Amino acid sequence: RQIDSKRDRLYLAGQQCRELEAHLVQCFDPLWCKVRTHLQKFWPSSIGFCDNLPLGYRTLSPSDFGFHNAIRETSGRIKFLDFEYFGWDDPVKLVSDFWWHPGMKLDSKMRNSWVKEAVRIFPRDGSFRSRLNATHPAFGLRWSLIVLNYFLSKHGVSKIDEQRWRTQLSKSKELCGMVTDWLNDERSIL
Repeated sequence: RQIDSKRDRLYLAGQQCRELEAHLVQCFDPLWCKVRTHLQKFWPSSIGFCDNLPLGYRTLSPSDFGFHNAIRETSGRIKFLDFEYFGWDDPVKLVSDFWWHPGMKLDSKMRNSWVKEAVRIFPRDGSFRSRLNATHPAFGLRWSLIVLNYFLSKHGVSKIDEQRWRTQLSKSKELCGMVTDWLNDERSIL
C-alpha cells in the first residue's frame, strides 16, 4: 500500500515533469510487477502476508538508522540522532532499510556482513530469513520512491530546482537498477 500510494502521488506530480513520468511508467512500474511476483513467490506460507508479526519477534527500530544520522564525538563514541519514526517493527524492515538507504555508502562486502550478522541476532524467528528474502527488493523500490519526495513539494514541480530533481531522479534510477540486479542474482542476500 505504501509503495502504491507513493507511486500514485508521484505520477500526478510527474504529469508536470516528463522525465519523472517516463521513469515511473517505463522503469518503476514493470519492476514493481516483478517485485510483487517475487514477494508472492517467496513469502513464507506459515504466516499470512497481512498478519501482525508477534510482539516477541519485533524489535525497537530507529527506522532511519545509519551513519548519516550519527555524530562521532571527540572521544570516538558514536551518537545516533533522528528518532522521529522510532518504534516497534519487523526487524526485516530495519535490516533492509539499512541495506538500501541511499545515504549509506556500503560496498557489497559490508552489506553482506550486515545481513549475515543481523540474521544471527534473530535466531528464534523461524521465518526471518524467508521474510527478508521475500520483502527485501520491495524495500529497495520503496527507497527508490522516497528519494523522489522532492517532486511532492508543496510548491509544485515547476517551482523546484531542476538540478536537484535531476539528482533525485538519478538516485531513484540507480536504486531501481540495484533492485533489478538483486532480483537477477540467484544467490539473493542470504
